[in-house]
Amino acid sequence: IEAASYLGAYTYVHIHIHIPPLPPHSLIPDLEDERWRVFLLFEKREERGDTLYAAAGLLSVCEHYAYRESIRPRISQMLVLPPFQRVGLGAHLLQHVYTYYGSDDKVVDITVEDPSENFTRLRDVVDLKNYLGRKALATYTGPFDDDFYESVRTTLRLTRAQARRVYEISWLKRVGSATAGLEDFHHAVKQRLYQPFVKSHGTEARQVAQLNPRERILYDEEKKGHVAQIQQQYDALLEEYRNVINAVDRLA
Repeated sequence: IEAASYLGAYTYVHIHIHIPPLPPHSLIPDLEDERWRVFLLFEKREERGDTLYAAAGLLSVCEHYAYRESIRPRISQMLVLPPFQRVGLGAHLLQHVYTYYGSDDKVVDITVEDPSENFTRLRDVVDLKNYLGRKALATYTGPFDDDFYESVRTTLRLTRAQARRVYEISWLKRVGSATAGLEDFHHAVKQRLYQPFVKSHGTEARQVAQLNPRERILYDEEKKGHVAQIQQQYDALLEEYRNVINAVDRLA
């Protein structure tokens, strides 16, 4: 349902009047702005011979402009009302948005504005399920390069960062507890996490050569700190990935 429609606008306002306010940093859809779409979820029930509809949730999207007349839909808000939570409706609503935009060649990718931890987990589960449902993606064992990302983007409309994340989760699911496979996985993920700390080899070598003994000690300590930080990030990421895999396995 488009936000500009009368029913969409009326229901959106009705929901926001009867629930606690959303975080102040969230964008509030302008119902007069044609870029906004509000997807509404209803409960349909029969009562005394009448068909009744109750608002169950919503997901709002702003269609941002992208280069060459394309669009980049950005999910702004998602809400499932308390009586309807924990029965899979959030995943159903997100999947509906993917289906709505998935076949539109004008869509570059689908982004998310400031996602919460719960939404990130939900998104990972839905994206991994969709990824594994495409044989060409699920069976791919090569590197995450530009060509492979383009195939993921055009198939699932994922951003590069999210596509890389789902690629890594799929890789972990595929290798399971196999020692050899896990070693390759550990190395690849840690290399990615280390990239923000990396300078070009030649530049770093010249800088290190100019350090005095005390500065070299401080440099070595800083490098050790980076290694510890990366290990902490990796351990947290590994736990997140395994939680997503377990959730997808439960849905199978």
